[in-house]
Amino acid sequence: MLALKLVLVPTILALVSMAGRRWGPAVGGWLGGFPLVACPIFVLLSIEQGPRFAADTAAATLSAVGGTVVYVTAYARLCVRAPWLATVTAALAAWLASAIPLVLLALPPVPALAFTALTLALGKKVVPEVTFPPGATGLPRSELVLRMLAGAAVTVLITGLSDAVGSTWTGLMAVFPTMGLVLAVCSHRAQGGQYAQVLLRGMLNGLFAFTTFCFALTVALPRLGIVGGFAAALGAAGAVHWYSLGRIRRAAMTRAMVPERAG
Repeated sequence: MLALKLVLVPTILALVSMAGRRWGPAVGGWLGGFPLVACPIFVLLSIEQGPRFAADTAAATLSAVGGTVVYVTAYARLCVRAPWLATVTAALAAWLASAIPLVLLALPPVPALAFTALTLALGKKVVPEVTFPPGATGLPRSELVLRMLAGAAVTVLITGLSDAVGSTWTGLMAVFPTMGLVLAVCSHRAQGGQYAQVLLRGMLNGLFAFTTFCFALTVALPRLGIVGGFAAALGAAGAVHWYSLGRIRRAAMTRAMVPERAG
């Protein structure tokens, strides 16, 4: 089990990073918004603590997704005008100020889903829609190693402390913006603020699937068990994620046609 914790999440982080290098930061961020890190954590919690504990954790996570949206939005707005350290400090402060009250409020699943969808829609209006050419910058090997190590550390911490802190605070830790922190800071340092901004806007698109996953897991896991619950949650999240990719592609095509119309 420990080997899975130490290998799976860092591997996912590496693949997302390489996808961003290949297809651009918008796609990398979109992939980063999917529950690629949260899903293995919830699977481990289901096995180690039981389906009910994992479902309660997913409910707490769903309530706190709005805090992740605040973090992503704050980082995306600041990264083009401030260095990475000041940006991540302010963004994490914004996350703490928003995520903790949301977890303590503990909205029921349906109101939490509606609230998170609203915050995501507002976040997409606040973060400007800009482009960054794929393959425009490299990905230093040291940055890739840093991302993998950070992902492993967060995964081990969350699953290891679940007994002590309970499902509510484990839900808060599960929604900690691991992808947003590791990918944004490393991209900001190595590839610049505009790259990080495009990546984070893509992540907002991906977080619709993350939200769907948490909601479906909360509802399905106690009723369908581990296998059925995760199958239903991943199926629902995958459908939403695929739809959001279509929207990204259509937006990119629209932007590409603007210069031609102007000419």
